[in-house]
Amino acid sequence: MPDSAAKARSGLARCCFLLCLLLWLPVAAGAQDLSGSRWVFSIGNPLQPMADNHWTIVTGVPGAPLTVSVPRGGEPAALLEGSYDGKQLEVLVRRDSDHGSYRGSLSEDGAQIDGLYTVGPEHSLPFRLTRLDRMSSLGQLQIRCQTDLDDPELVICKASLSPLPVSASQLHYSWSLDGRQQPAMTADIRLTGVQPGAHRISVIAMDVHSQALTAPHSINFSKRPRRSWDGWALGLALTLLLSSALLYRGRRPLQEPVETAALEPVAAESGHPPLRIVPNRLRLRGDGRDQGVVLVEGGDPDQPVRLEAAPPRLLHILPGDSGFQLRSVLVGLQEMPVRLEVLRGSETQVLEVVVEPIFVEVQVTVSKPGFASIRHHSRMGALAASITGRVGSGGRPVAHAKCRASLKIDGGKWAASVLGLTDSRGCFRFAMPPRLVKVLHMEAPEWSVEPIELSCTRPGDLTRRGAARSTVKGGRRNDVLKLPAGAGAWLSAIS
Repeated sequence: MPDSAAKARSGLARCCFLLCLLLWLPVAAGAQDLSGSRWVFSIGNPLQPMADNHWTIVTGVPGAPLTVSVPRGGEPAALLEGSYDGKQLEVLVRRDSDHGSYRGSLSEDGAQIDGLYTVGPEHSLPFRLTRLDRMSSLGQLQIRCQTDLDDPELVICKASLSPLPVSASQLHYSWSLDGRQQPAMTADIRLTGVQPGAHRISVIAMDVHSQALTAPHSINFSKRPRRSWDGWALGLALTLLLSSALLYRGRRPLQEPVETAALEPVAAESGHPPLRIVPNRLRLRGDGRDQGVVLVEGGDPDQPVRLEAAPPRLLHILPGDSGFQLRSVLVGLQEMPVRLEVLRGSETQVLEVVVEPIFVEVQVTVSKPGFASIRHHSRMGALAASITGRVGSGGRPVAHAKCRASLKIDGGKWAASVLGLTDSRGCFRFAMPPRLVKVLHMEAPEWSVEPIELSCTRPGDLTRRGAARSTVKGGRRNDVLKLPAGAGAWLSAIS
């Protein structure tokens, strides 16, 4: 009996040792301690770095509770909690209005964290954290600002990069003033409504193709108030003007007094920062999945944010607490510019959106005895309920020709072909998949491909009698096109 108890205790000890070993393995395998590291935050699709939004991981020991300090647009930083196991990282966001989470994976070199920011069951955005002390910089940024301008609330700043990379024309800049993100994406920025006092301007640049970042750069500047002697000069000028008017009036005959309207009092300053949107230009793919994030800042907080777009059906807008998301579905051959007005109270900002269309391609293979088979490929200029075409040879229609049609969407795989026949006029018609038309919205009742010309090898088959002898054998006629593989799940996701 004592031997049995001793064996049990020995087995329990071995289990405890193995459990501790499993918990210790991530650290032993080289899991990095991220405590004290600082990271540049980027979010959106495409990713946009934030010039002055640097996360600090306060405690980042693998297997221990995670604590992250996150800035909040000029306000005191917020401390967020989460978990980190040496590879996967999760940061929880708990607000009064929504609950979200950042979930990402640490790269092998420990210089980058990529993942998704999720709010609710359906809304998510890609984000990236780039470690400041391990980032591969494109160059060194410098900022120069003009503050002594005629406009007392205007500041003009310019960023310069040295050495200048080869892809300098493909750089996107991100600016912030006093911790608040600015809409400009170029090397020059005009800051309006800048009040007298000390300010901090920050900038960061990103290569569009490689997504490499520059090291963020910040400077402090002071905006001086309007000089007091400006008021004296204005008063002196008004006095001289009034004296001249009275002197001139004394040399003219007196006239009846003219009743003048009372001047309306000048409206007091609103007391809130001006309305801004970040960014003010956006590019979307019309596949219904690509999403752009627009942040709305400033404006009258008592007024709701309203959006007006033309054409409105082209954009799908998902509102949020600090802005909104945009998605679009567009089938065609040309890009579509869209102007979106963001309104809040009496203030308006304009967002310019360019939607890139997705291609819907049709392939029709025509065959008939006595004629050389031909395969015709085309892209639809707009989504239609049906596809029509005409088959001929030598200026005469070819009746009862076999037409096998297939569909391809957005560069995917070709769908299984369906079989149809030309009628006595050489015309064929295929209906588009009903689900595709319903989700992507029909733009036209039908779309016609270019006339298909067959080469006749036996002139007798061109006659109606010869054409009638050619019938469909070994198959059935089906004029409704099939969806390509995977298109059903895509339509479910964007519907």
